[in-house]
Formats: sequence, C-alpha cells, structure tokens
Amino acid sequence: PILPLPRQLQINKCLEAARVEKSIGASLEAKALVHSDDPILSAALAKYADAASDNGVDELRYFFLTSSVKVVDDPKQVKEFSAHSKTATEPYPSTVGVGAADGSKCERCWHYSTSVGESAEYAGVCSRCVSSLTLMDFPAVAAEPEKVAEPEPIAEPTA
Repeated sequence: PILPLPRQLQINKCLEAARVEKSIGASLEAKALVHSDDPILSAALAKYADAASDNGVDELRYFFLTSSVKVVDDPKQVKEFSAHSKTATEPYPSTVGVGAADGSKCERCWHYSTSVGESAEYAGVCSRCVSSLTLMDFPAVAAEPEKVAEPEPIAEPTA
C-alpha cells in the first residue's frame, strides 16, 4: 500500500527517541504499534500487518524497518505498550509508538521473533528463515549443546 509518509516519519521519531533513551539499540529490536481512527487507513494497515501478507514480503515491518508491527484497536493501547508514542491528526488521525520487540534475535535475518528456536534443523533462526533455508536445500545445522563449566577443584588446606 501507499501509506502516508508522515506515519513513517512518526515511527522514525519514536525509534530515535527509544535509541537515545537506550530502550532499543537498532530498529530491528523494536516493534511498532499503530492505531488509526480512519477506517480506510486502519483496514490497509491491518492488511499488511505481521504475517498478514500471502507472500511474506509485503509486510509493514519491512516498511517501518522494525521486527514487527501490531495494529491496535485503541490509541490508549499504543501509549500503554510503547516506550515512545506520537499522535497526529493530519492527514489522517493516528497514533504510533514503539516498544521492545517480542522474542529472540534470528541469527540469519536479525529480526526478533517468537519463532526463533522452534526448528530442530535450524535452531537459531525464525520460521521465515527456516522456510528459506529449506527451499534452498541448506544442510541442517543442529544446535550445539551448552557447555557447562567444570567446577574448579577445591584446594586442600596446607598445614
């Protein structure tokens, strides 16, 4: 969709404020929350919210350069779940905000996702990357077991 550029600028301002406050480091460490009172804009946003697209590419998270985008029903939800938020009335009434992304960082695409680690074949990647690696016939990579440090031997007291 062709979304009004002011929305992207508002999200960028929220991202920058969160960076300055050290709530996030990079934009992929954030999720964007969006609300609009305009029914047409709200429908367009919902259509392209996370995982709503059929092709896995036309998603708002790529437009806003965040790990996820959630379209909410009430502007109070944006303010409640965001580290930073902004409200605009022109050209369309809307409220946007950013907060910390859910999940873990994918080792392949660097997006944060709750699906990281669900695959036994590709332990450190998200479900989208698992699909890509499978399509490419990439060899499975098993997770390495965590190494547990051996306890230091207790020194015998000297007399």
